[in-house]
Amino acid sequence: MGCKFGAEQKEEKKTEIKSSVIDIVMEGDNKTNEPIHNLDYYQKKEQQELQGEKYNDSVFANYSNEVFKIINQIRAKPSQYADFIEDSMENIVETGEGENKKIVFKKQLKVALNKGEPAFRKAATKLREYDPLPALIFKNELCVPLPTSPSEISNKNYLKNQIQNMRQRTRVDGYFKDMVKAPDISALLMIVDDNGENAGKRRLLLMNNEIKNVGISSGFVGGIFVAYFAFSR
Repeated sequence: MGCKFGAEQKEEKKTEIKSSVIDIVMEGDNKTNEPIHNLDYYQKKEQQELQGEKYNDSVFANYSNEVFKIINQIRAKPSQYADFIEDSMENIVETGEGENKKIVFKKQLKVALNKGEPAFRKAATKLREYDPLPALIFKNELCVPLPTSPSEISNKNYLKNQIQNMRQRTRVDGYFKDMVKAPDISALLMIVDDNGENAGKRRLLLMNNEIKNVGISSGFVGGIFVAYFAFSR
């Protein structure tokens, strides 16, 4: 499982990453014995990679596989994941004051937040309102091809155009991109969705009972990590 499109196998260190950009979302009993993924596993994995393990196609695929698994675990046990969100607030760091104030989620890498703790608490509260949801099905036809150059990552028209092309072949009800490479942190911040004017929209999409299918493509383009998510009923 996982979609690969020949992304460049090179990584550049980034000290701060703005959490993902959403382009469009929908308006609008699964049981598992597997535990919710925690940060410790990926922290150890990150340390191993820093010691010299190189990224390759299997690592690119691993993000898609792992984040897909975590999303389904969240859908299966939303209340349990709400506890995990609240426990994760210890990683929120605030620095500076006034215009210089910054809020980041500091774990392995710094990811910029907008509200920080209030957004985490709100997300936990919202998750506790959900009943368990069925697992999503991974569909290769919903995988967005990765761009060929870093400039296309920041170009909103790239993803929109890819989705328009995809809709000529299959149904797409929602999509967004993410730029956080650690699957567990990526999933956490997508659910918290502390993302300014679009706050909460990705969570509504991920936790929508009408959504049945997802495609996830990911990799490094010119040293920049990007992942694309597309969903259908």
